[in-house]
Amino acid sequence: MSNRPDRQVHDPNFLTLSVDPALHGVGVGAWIGTKLITGAYLPRPIRADSRGAGAWLALVKETSNWWLSWAPRLPDVVVVEHMEVYQRTGGRGVIGKPDDLLELQGVSGAIVTLAQHQGYSYLPKHWKGQVPKDVMTNRIRDRLTVAGWSEFVAWTNNAKHDCDIAHGVGIGMYHLGLLR
Repeated sequence: MSNRPDRQVHDPNFLTLSVDPALHGVGVGAWIGTKLITGAYLPRPIRADSRGAGAWLALVKETSNWWLSWAPRLPDVVVVEHMEVYQRTGGRGVIGKPDDLLELQGVSGAIVTLAQHQGYSYLPKHWKGQVPKDVMTNRIRDRLTVAGWSEFVAWTNNAKHDCDIAHGVGIGMYHLGLLR
């Protein structure tokens, strides 16, 4: 995992892709410098229950095609969420399904290969703290509205997908120093 950089934050020409991986697709944010260009949800282009390298590659191709549909080149920087297995209180089992977290980490690792210069990953506890998912989603949406960027996001009216979009954009905001 990398710490937030200084150079990219201040370079107005850097293209940054920020990604929140999910099992059935990814929420993404696209940035030029510190300006949000767009946010979207990209579904897996193959069977939703497919797993492993083939599924990861298909999602990387889908993300790359989406990116290149509007950008002149692949992103300079890719920012992803780094998965972590959380132990339950008292050490009795784990929260979440470890196999799903491994799958998500595979997606993150595959997508970060699109970076032309640098990849960054952040644990959820570092970029969003202990804030509940729905609270963080609303916080990010509020910040987008205040910044005048909400209109650049392709919201889906599907709560799960919109959460993925918000978190894909949110991790980019965190990386660029726009989310505290």
